[in-house]
Amino acid sequence: MDKIILPIFIFLTGAIIGSFLEVFTYRYPRKINLTKGRSFCINCKTKIAWYDNIPLFSYLYLKGRCRNCKKAIPLRSPLIEASTASLFLLVFLSRARIFSNVSWLNEFPTLFSVLLLLLTTSVLIAVFVIDLEHQIILDELVWIGLVALLFTLFFSFRVSPFVLFLPGFLAGLFLLFLNIATKGYGMGLGDVKLALFLGSFLGFPTVVSFLFLSFVIGALAGIVLLATSQKDLKDKVAFGPFMVVSFFLCLFFGEGFNLIFFPFINF
Repeated sequence: MDKIILPIFIFLTGAIIGSFLEVFTYRYPRKINLTKGRSFCINCKTKIAWYDNIPLFSYLYLKGRCRNCKKAIPLRSPLIEASTASLFLLVFLSRARIFSNVSWLNEFPTLFSVLLLLLTTSVLIAVFVIDLEHQIILDELVWIGLVALLFTLFFSFRVSPFVLFLPGFLAGLFLLFLNIATKGYGMGLGDVKLALFLGSFLGFPTVVSFLFLSFVIGALAGIVLLATSQKDLKDKVAFGPFMVVSFFLCLFFGEGFNLIFFPFINF
């Protein structure tokens, strides 16, 4: 029974956190107070009753429309909730694979490592959405991730801060070089800070695959955007979402990517 109840609990917890992230990613970049006032319909500005604000369920029950004005509820709400819930469940069910790809997580109790992974997942969903919509990576979100890693070190004497943060420092340094070389056009400083966080989390050698895969995904997305005339060569494209996608791919399949991208290197 526990094998069924616990995954359901993780999924529902992810949906609830996803509901908060939906509000956070909408309000915070727009300087709207996070703690004052309930959620509201962005069409008619009517405050949403609690029974119409149940993650995922309310959207399905209302058939995707506001109870008051009957206009469509933006898809970002159920997408963020569903994505967070699904990623929470996937991270939980794949924890053994993740611990294999990110070996330093094995130095801590399983519960502690899973909580760290879920916190990181929440932070990265917020980074993905805000950078995609506003082309900015908030320092506050990156700092939450870095502080969580530093806090982790207090629970183990076997994980060296130098070993943990060196890959992230080198990844950030590489993107900083690109930022300077392109005068900020090809890479923002937010991307540099995010690389420091994610590179430190993944460690060596997966950080190399992470960077390589980020550029591959970015290039493919750029080709699609150009081919569909959604962007032209003069437009900037947020790089953070590609880094987030690459991070999760490396989290689940890091060892495999290392073998694919660098088959002749003995890490």
